[in-house]
Parts: sequence; C-alpha cells; structure tokens
Amino acid sequence: MGDLNGIPAGDIIGARVVGMITNITLGNFKCFRYVSINPKLVTVLIGPNGTGKSGVLQALMLLKQSKDDVRSLALRGGLVWLAREEFALRGSDKHPEGVELSLSGSWHTKSEIIEDRVDFDVDLRYSNRASFIERWGSTKFRYWGEEWEIPFESHRGSNMYIATPLGNIQYEQQAGINSFRVASYSGVTQINLELWQLLSGVPTNAMANIKIVPAARALTRGTYHLGPELSGDISIGEGLGKQEEETATTLAYSRSDVEEVSRLMKRITGVGFRTELIPSQSIKPLSESPVGDIGFVAEGFGTNALVRLLFEVVRTVPGATVLIEEPEVHLHPKAQADLASVLVEEAKADSKQIMMTTHSEHVAGRLLTLMAEGKLSPEEVAIYSFEKDEDGVCSAQEIEVTEHGQVVGGL
Repeated sequence: MGDLNGIPAGDIIGARVVGMITNITLGNFKCFRYVSINPKLVTVLIGPNGTGKSGVLQALMLLKQSKDDVRSLALRGGLVWLAREEFALRGSDKHPEGVELSLSGSWHTKSEIIEDRVDFDVDLRYSNRASFIERWGSTKFRYWGEEWEIPFESHRGSNMYIATPLGNIQYEQQAGINSFRVASYSGVTQINLELWQLLSGVPTNAMANIKIVPAARALTRGTYHLGPELSGDISIGEGLGKQEEETATTLAYSRSDVEEVSRLMKRITGVGFRTELIPSQSIKPLSESPVGDIGFVAEGFGTNALVRLLFEVVRTVPGATVLIEEPEVHLHPKAQADLASVLVEEAKADSKQIMMTTHSEHVAGRLLTLMAEGKLSPEEVAIYSFEKDEDGVCSAQEIEVTEHGQVVGGL
C-alpha cells in the first residue's frame, strides 16, 4: 500500500467530461413541503408570482456556495442570502426529518479508462435552523461493463474501502459535496490515480459550473472603474452596485466573449455591444447600432438586460448549467421569442443546460414551436408548472409535451 498525500490532480488522458443535473429534490425548504424537478437540456419553470420558481434556483445557489463544506450551510453568501427564518418551511419544526436538499447529476465522459458516465447522488439534511443533521449519497461509474459505487455516509470515523478493476483504495470523506481523499492504495497506476482525482471532485465541479443570471441585471452607469481581475461568479448578495462593477470588469477582460455576446444581441434586438478602455483604468460600455455607437446607458432596458444574460451563457464551459430568472425582462414579444431560439441554439451547440423561470408565453411558445419544427425533442425540454395552495405551500408538476410541441391539457 502507498500513501497518496499531496498527489496533484491531473488531466485524464483522452478524457472529456460533460455534465448535467438530472434531479433536484427539496423537502421542507422555503415554501415547499416536497418538490422534485428532473431538469433536461432546457427546463422552464412557469407559474404565478410567489409559487417557488426562484426558490428552486436559490436551492442550487445555496448548495453551490456551500459546496466545499456542507457541514456548515452558507445561508449568506455572494450568490444567495437567506435569513434562518426563511430557510425552512414554516412549521417545519414539526417535521423531525428536517430540511432536505438532494441533488443528482450525470457526467458523460470520453476516456481511455472509464466508460459511459459518472453519476452522483447527494442527500443532505438540516434542522429548520440550518444546522447539519446528516448526509448520504454516492458517486457511481461504469468500468469493464459493470457499475461501481463510492458511498458516502454521515459520521464515518474510519477510512472506507473500495475494490474495483481500477485498483483498491481506502478513502476519507471530506467536507465538500461527495468529495473524498484517497488515504492509501494498491494496484493503482498513475493514470488511474488521476481518475480517482476526477471522481473525488465530480459533484463539487458540477456545482462550480452552475451560473446564475438574476432578474435584476443592468449596466446603469456611463463608466466603471476597472477592477483587478475578472469574476468567475459575479456577486449577487453584495448588492446591485457590486454586481454591476464586477460585470463591467469581467466584460473588459473577456474580448472574445463580448464579441459573441454582441453578435447574439444583434439577432435579438438589432443592437450590439462593446467596451472601451479609457484612461485612469476605467471601462465605458457602448452600444453598436446602425446609426453609430452611443453610451450603453442610453439604450433601452431590454437590450441592457441582455448583456449579463448572454455573457453568462457564452462564457460557461460545455456541460455547465445556467440558471436564468425571467429572461424576457423588458423585451418586446418578438425579441422574447428570438431570445428563446438563441438560448436553445447555445444549449445544443455546447451541451449547456439552461434552466429558466418565466412569465412569458412568448418564450414558452417559441420552445413549443421549435419542438413542432423538429429542432427540439421532448427528451430535451421539461416544463414545470408551479402553484401555491391556501396554506401557502408550493408545489410543481411537470407538463406533458408531445413531440409535435403540443401541451397535453393546455398550457
């Protein structure tokens, strides 16, 4: 047996990993007693205000900002800010099972070593005051035609052991989501050690690759001071001013992405976008129109709201998940439909998972039209309808859609 302390993570030879979230289950969380969503390539959450649509996205953001230490749930972070009294369903102290946050995902790989895909299941439970109760779950992978499982459970004091054709390892559970540290091993090659490193971080990496586009998004100033670096995750919890500054700075450092954002914007509203560096380390957002460039704040609100949205979609890696609140904000109905087409194209081109909340029949209608035209299949689209009962408890039900874009029972 050998010691693996300090072995650096490496790239798997010939490997490419593309991920997708396959299930989100919430119990006693916010306004939900229980809800289960099975996202697809494009997932649409519809329903009246206050029925929990944004709550599903907030649960994912909560898991993301807590991903490195699920023993201490980060209710107040850069991506979501929840007071303790807002975390659990009111009256959830009557439910001894606590608040449940469950997540499943499937990462497809192309590698010389591993077949098919890597799946993970995470089940975390907390008290109604967000105190950690317990966790369990697993990371599964296929090798030599068989499925192998790395289990995770609460309160494991000693190392856990697994024997597979990849070699025999003892591993210690870490504080992150389904993460572990290899303590010792036998019969493991260097390439397989790199594979273990990949397996140890799949759920955490899946959460890291989730991006959020909030409903409140705009550039409202003529110039912005240029910050020292781009932001992987633009802050939401620190207020709109901070969000604008980080957005502007990150745009300034991302020329190729900005060019792609501009191209897509022109398809939707006919107006492009660019940034200009000015003395004293500042950036000036500009719109590109047929009559010439002008300061971006002089543009309409609809075009303005597109920049942050399209930028997050464009800059994410293949296999990432982009959460979008109300993509239709301030847009003309035709532009709403055209934006839906652009999002579908981006999703299909790079296997980027899109999950959006919307009040727009034009967004939903364009998706159904694309299905009728054979450009989307029922396996690629999920639509969930949300509602709230007289006791204030929210629920969601998947709407059945045929391959011809017809909604069973009506939308």
